[in-house]
Amino acid sequence: MHNICSSRPRQASLAKFSPLSIAQPGRYRTRVISVLPHAAKSPQRSMSTPGGIHVHAGAEAVQRPTPLRISKLQL
Repeated sequence: MHNICSSRPRQASLAKFSPLSIAQPGRYRTRVISVLPHAAKSPQRSMSTPGGIHVHAGAEAVQRPTPLRISKLQL
């Protein structure tokens, strides 16, 4: 689990990222669903579609992020 701190004080979230497996080349949309606790109501659900993934026919089956890419994501 990754700890993602929000911009609000005293509020933090946890996120779980599972491995993604794509069997065929093509374009795929990504979708992110988040459920946030709410003090007065039931949890609020939010969904966003931030972009897509384009898988090339010659892509390697397993791709690991480089240390440079990891450092950019941790900012």
